[in-house]
Amino acid sequence: IFKRAHELGIRGIVTGQGPDILFAGYHKYKQLSGTELENEIKKDLVLLETDKKRDGAMANHFGITLLNPYLEQDFVDFSLSVPSELKLKDGVEKYFMRKWGKTRGLPQEIVVRPKKAFQYSTGLQKKVNKMKV
Repeated sequence: IFKRAHELGIRGIVTGQGPDILFAGYHKYKQLSGTELENEIKKDLVLLETDKKRDGAMANHFGITLLNPYLEQDFVDFSLSVPSELKLKDGVEKYFMRKWGKTRGLPQEIVVRPKKAFQYSTGLQKKVNKMKV
C-alpha cells in the first residue's frame, strides 16, 4: 500500500487503527466484561504499539507520513477512562462510539453497520486468493 501511495504521489495516510481495541470492537471481547475486558484491551494495546511502529517504519521508507489519530496518547487515555460497560453493551461492539456517532448526526446505516475485516471489505482477500504462491 505504501509503495503504491508513493507512486501516486500521496504524501500522507490517515489510519483508522485503534477503536476496535480501545472500544471492544472485536468479537473476542464479547465474552469479557469489567476488569477482564479492560485487561485484555490493555494487553492488545501493547501489541498494537508494535504494529504502529512497524507500519510507521514502512511508511517512512516510502516517504509517507502515517497518522494514527485514534492512537494519539490523549485519545488512548480518554478511551481507557470510558467504563467497560459502555464499550460493550448488550452484545453491541464499540457501543460508546456508535452512540457518540449517532449524537453527531451520522446516518443510522453507518452507526449500526457491522464490522467487516479490511481484507474482505476492500476485495484484497480475493486478490490474494487468486495469487499463485
